[in-house]
Amino acid sequence: MHTQNMITPIMQQSRHQPNHPALTAATEHAVQTLSYQALTHKMQQFQAGLEHHQFRIRQRIILLFPISIDLYALVLAILASGLVVVFIDLNMGKKRVFSAIRKAKAHGIVSTPMFANIRWLFPHLWLLRYLTPTQLLYDARQPLKIAPCALTDMAIISFTCSATGPAKGITQTHGQLAAQQAALAKVWPLSTDKKVLTCFPTLMLHILRSGATAVISTHAAKTPRTLDPAFALTTYEQCHVSVLSAEPAYLHRMADYILLQHAQKRTQHIRQITVHATPASRMLCRKLLKAFPTAEIQILYGPTAFEPITYVRGQTIARNTGSGYLVGRFVPGVACLLIDPRQKHWPKQLPAIGTVGELWVHAEHVMHDYWDDPVATQHAKAIDPQHRRWHKTGDLAYFDKHHRLWLMGRISGQRLFGQ
Repeated sequence: MHTQNMITPIMQQSRHQPNHPALTAATEHAVQTLSYQALTHKMQQFQAGLEHHQFRIRQRIILLFPISIDLYALVLAILASGLVVVFIDLNMGKKRVFSAIRKAKAHGIVSTPMFANIRWLFPHLWLLRYLTPTQLLYDARQPLKIAPCALTDMAIISFTCSATGPAKGITQTHGQLAAQQAALAKVWPLSTDKKVLTCFPTLMLHILRSGATAVISTHAAKTPRTLDPAFALTTYEQCHVSVLSAEPAYLHRMADYILLQHAQKRTQHIRQITVHATPASRMLCRKLLKAFPTAEIQILYGPTAFEPITYVRGQTIARNTGSGYLVGRFVPGVACLLIDPRQKHWPKQLPAIGTVGELWVHAEHVMHDYWDDPVATQHAKAIDPQHRRWHKTGDLAYFDKHHRLWLMGRISGQRLFGQ
């Protein structure tokens, strides 16, 4: 069986350009930068701590602390050790968060001291090993060890939920993560001179595998409602951000602030904006083109755990007037079907142009199963006669005459895209 740990290419970058900035973190008080060599050393320290606390290969560790250099270094150390990272979306609400903690069946949790004070109120958390990031930092006396991992070995589990549904764990194996990085490289290539601000951990892997610099900021982890646009804009300048990678709600808030303050001159160093998580509306693309006049706008459609599915330029969206949300053409290697959701037998592909159906996708980087949830997996997956596994996105879509994909909303009717 083929084995290669997901982080091997990052370590190759560390050997190739040890002094190049890997991570830059901005706070209200200072900017901290870690070179690839220094990042490797911090990973060694975390790995020594994981070994000291007797974590074993394939065991799961929940990470519940803010985005920071320590978070990213610990993620890489866990993956290097053959362990499994578990992320939990804290915006799901307390009930779903604790449900996700139970479902994860983890062997430990790394969080802030504040969490230590409240975990004793919940008996099902008592048996979990609890550590702070500082308690995992040990003297690194050995080189970083890269555990060989099969392509099917679990790497990351991300718990999230819909507006009304229970928490579900999206799984990513080492093979799927490697396939995702390969797919991203086709439509979002990054050179080593790029400084990319993002708050998506899986995209951080792509940035570091490319040899670029990942910029971390305390504002990136906040909701758009609590975002401080003035601090964010100052961060762009202090860290010389050249690529901005964010979700639509964040970008709406930033564009509104920049246009209101007539601050377009302060964004001239930003050369590219990549929109993730949900499709971008024409209104957003037009705002971004005004607020960031020197930037190329690109939209990558697909859940962040297994994007990209399609890609399109913001300039194209801004000047198109079709019905729905234009998400463009499929990334090479992604197959799709448009399905009549009322069919109960194996479906036929609907006519390509103009007919609306549920979008099903198949690609190497698309997850196979929800974590420990066969009911959710059965509902979201289908096996075709060729034994290929298809993911039912729940998105209603159609193709236009140029063979571009447009999204109309969700089958459930819970929301329309871009809202």
